[in-house]
Amino acid sequence: MIQRFECSTGLSWWLRLTLCAAGALGCALCSVTPAGAYCVYVANSESDSVSVIDTATNSVSATIGNAAVLFNHPSGPALTPDTRFLYVANRGSLDRVPGSTVSVIATAANTLAATVELAPGSGPYSVAITPDGAVAYVANQFADTVSVIDTAKALADPSTAVIKTIPVGPYPVGVAISPDGGFAYVSSCGAPCDGSALSVTVVDTTDNEVRTTVPGLFIRAITPDGQFAYSPNGFADTVQVIDTAKVLTEPTHAVIKTISVANFPYAAAMTPSGRFAYVTQCGEFCLSDEPSSASSVSVIDTGTNTVAATVSLPPTSGPTSIAIAPDGTFAHVTNGWSQTAAVIDTAKAVTDPTHAVIATIQGVGERPEGIAIAPLPMCVDGHPTCVGDCGVDRRITVDELLAMVNIALGNAEISGCNAGDRDGSGQITIDEILTAVNNALNGC
Repeated sequence: MIQRFECSTGLSWWLRLTLCAAGALGCALCSVTPAGAYCVYVANSESDSVSVIDTATNSVSATIGNAAVLFNHPSGPALTPDTRFLYVANRGSLDRVPGSTVSVIATAANTLAATVELAPGSGPYSVAITPDGAVAYVANQFADTVSVIDTAKALADPSTAVIKTIPVGPYPVGVAISPDGGFAYVSSCGAPCDGSALSVTVVDTTDNEVRTTVPGLFIRAITPDGQFAYSPNGFADTVQVIDTAKVLTEPTHAVIKTISVANFPYAAAMTPSGRFAYVTQCGEFCLSDEPSSASSVSVIDTGTNTVAATVSLPPTSGPTSIAIAPDGTFAHVTNGWSQTAAVIDTAKAVTDPTHAVIATIQGVGERPEGIAIAPLPMCVDGHPTCVGDCGVDRRITVDELLAMVNIALGNAEISGCNAGDRDGSGQITIDEILTAVNNALNGC
């Protein structure tokens, strides 16, 4: 039986180390909640790659895409909830093979775990995965369908992974899953995607049947309680606020407010608290694939449904996709024209928007289209993990805890456990060891 120790802060640091690290894989009171340093995945459509950004350094730490992992115009990535797999849509094109597939990447090694073949020429553009990780929904822009993928079968037998193909509105380009996993909202921009035929198809995930299709909507972000959705319409320079219950019961009254937002609002992401919705504005880049004269991100206060602030980006950025860090501290934006990624401090975005962009990351690939963030608080050599996982295998052993103790005492080099150095200081502290103990107990 493992003995449980009281990890009181009144103990000397050495006694805390000895009890908690060397002898106490039961010390549940050792929990320390760190600020996250995450792996951010950016799909680069024109360079057939996925860049992995380490937010601890705000730099590209790895690039996925080679002869062993063959992408074809990748876009719209999505992570499984346990972060073990990254699903990437391969839209393909007429002169390139293969195409119309979904690549499943094992994030622990950034290797190809499976390839799911879709109907030829279907043009998969984006992926969304249910909160339980059981099903992936893929919007096929050229086939006007959504493919439903069983994620267990995708690994065991990819040829049987597509369990249903659902007709939706013309030119579907986005899927948003409700927080409870009950519905998949498929947004279509209409052929030829000129804003004249926007629509949202609501799929019930319990039976994968279409419940309704509502014209004029384009859902990108949903509040954590699932009650409201935000619908950017770049062709009208507006963001619509949608009552999700009315989408099914009173679709003609589902839009409860329309917010004016300039410069072609395109993508949206919600902060974890649900207090703010961040909307990218890509200007001419989204309209004509030309450099944008204006590029920005609007911050919408969901309490008042008004624009609380606007964060300006360099004019030729062309911001497309956006994701918010799991702790809500930063927004990460892909810039399609400048081939960069911007990092926005969410606190400054509201209080001091002119200084909110704290980093512009170089080194991502050509035409970044789509972004996903792993909700684990470390990114080691391009792999998401947690504090103390020295072997980056999602489990923490007593030997790894002891290795951290030895590094903390100066008896070993930090290279022996880079995953123990949460803050990147080059040293391992008592709090980092206590966090590792908690991760060993509760899972990485």
